Amino acid sequence: GVLEDEPTDVRALAALDVLYRQLERWEPYVDTLRRRIELDATEAELIDLKYRLGQTLEKHTGDAAGALENYREILFLDAQHDGARTALENLLSHEELRAEAASILENIYEERGDWAKLLTALDILSETEGDPDKRIALFRKVARFSSEMLNDHERAFKALSKGLTEAPTHEETRAEI
Repeated sequence: GVLEDEPTDVRALAALDVLYRQLERWEPYVDTLRRRIELDATEAELIDLKYRLGQTLEKHTGDAAGALENYREILFLDAQHDGARTALENLLSHEELRAEAASILENIYEERGDWAKLLTALDILSETEGDPDKRIALFRKVARFSSEMLNDHERAFKALSKGLTEAPTHEETRAEI
């Protein structure tokens, strides 16, 4: 009733947030979180609301794409948010969203120096990339990080070989191999 008179009442929305979550009424809970996100909130509150929204969309409403968008926005605000990063890592197994999740995670892994996970993300991106030139660039990037950061010359060679198989006349790949 309070929201009928004042749709942006912070206390009423916060109370509904708790109530709907406890009752596991996910659709009104999602609506309440979205309404709270639209209000003035601190960055920490916004991150918390978006994370809870993403988790609810993914686990309770089946909207993995909506969840991914929230995780992306969280990581834009706080690239070190472990919850959003872990949630995106879980989406790497989602057939339709894996490339987008890998694309977001690529920069995070590179900044963190998490080379093994970076290579996994790059492998996913190379598998899903339709443009042959971009795919070759991804193979070359896999080769560079495999060789320079992990000392895994065999993996680097395999990545460059894939690139060379796709474009036998690509001079830079030939020179790197």
